[in-house]
Amino acid sequence: MYDRFKKLLENLNEYISYSYRDGIDPSYEIPIMYQNKTYSLNDFYPIELLDYNISSDEGLYKTLLYLFDKKLNDSYQIILVDIGIFWRYYKWIYNPEIRIPASETTSFILGFWHTYKELCQLIYQRSLTYLFGPLFGKLFINSPLLLKPKLGILETYFNWMMLIYQKNDHKLESLILNSKGIKKKLLKNIQWIFKSAIPFVRHFYIIYFNLKFL
Repeated sequence: MYDRFKKLLENLNEYISYSYRDGIDPSYEIPIMYQNKTYSLNDFYPIELLDYNISSDEGLYKTLLYLFDKKLNDSYQIILVDIGIFWRYYKWIYNPEIRIPASETTSFILGFWHTYKELCQLIYQRSLTYLFGPLFGKLFINSPLLLKPKLGILETYFNWMMLIYQKNDHKLESLILNSKGIKKKLLKNIQWIFKSAIPFVRHFYIIYFNLKFL
């Protein structure tokens, strides 16, 4: 195991040295904020409203050029973006055909709420065919099925189903023990969603909520 781990480290170092990245410096240290200083957005003002469509590749590229140009020297720049821009930017960094400009002192990050929303949507979408779809088809006959519900709707769905599961978990366990084949796999997936996936996401939200009001 030690030899394999050592080989993985060597491959990672080689990848970092020769990969197409302009904005990643593993040795850079991010400065820590002073705990005795109060931070707020009271003195926050937009630099400028740009006439770019950031949803397009050209608009995003021009926006990045503008932000890098405005960055102060000897300062670390953190840019909060949504999920779509986050993945597009980091795919561009490693794409040798695009060669997007970047900075060793710039990071694009997601907010806590972005990750929370993405996790909720993944749980819903991955179990839509065997859990949420059939269930809502029975509850809301002839109603359209939402493929990408808003976060507030997903939270309502999850809360409803967790209340139902807590009163029927023993029945689900019994069905799993007495089932075979694909049926048993689907029932175990449903059990995993209620026992692990949704509780984990809810715990993540509680952490975010507490940090928000510290």
